[in-house]
Amino acid sequence: MKRIINTLAKVAIFTLFCSHAAHAETTEKKFKIAKIDNYQLASMLENDRLKSLIVSFEQHNNLCIENLVNGEFALAKPDCNLAIKNIESMPLHDQHYKYLKALAYSNRAIVNYFMNEMTLAQADFTKAKRLKNNSVIRHNRAYFYSLANREAEQQETIAMLAD
Repeated sequence: MKRIINTLAKVAIFTLFCSHAAHAETTEKKFKIAKIDNYQLASMLENDRLKSLIVSFEQHNNLCIENLVNGEFALAKPDCNLAIKNIESMPLHDQHYKYLKALAYSNRAIVNYFMNEMTLAQADFTKAKRLKNNSVIRHNRAYFYSLANREAEQQETIAMLAD
């Protein structure tokens, strides 16, 4: 129970409705986890394989988050991996695709952090940043570096936030 409470104390969840812009406070001292709901693109596609990948991505991403919030990190990681695998299998390369992929990497980085796999967490945050350097990714990277006592990297991220 203490593990779940500690996890919840460090995690803030917001839901992305893909027809609306996502908003999240960046001043909180918590990770921000991106939950994908009602991904409307799936219903508009005629390509069944792509539709299936999108639905599977959403399901695995949300299971990853559910297990993360419950402190079940070993259960969360395979779903995070499958969410990333599904989105990487999609023949899409637009900005929205990169945004979803970056959020999936950020979610897995958070799981890696809680599993004390700091090198993997840092690598996933770096991949997320390269894909789409949005406010959620910047916030999570800065918070990770503050928790991991990586002063130089944190200062770099804070400088980017100022831009």
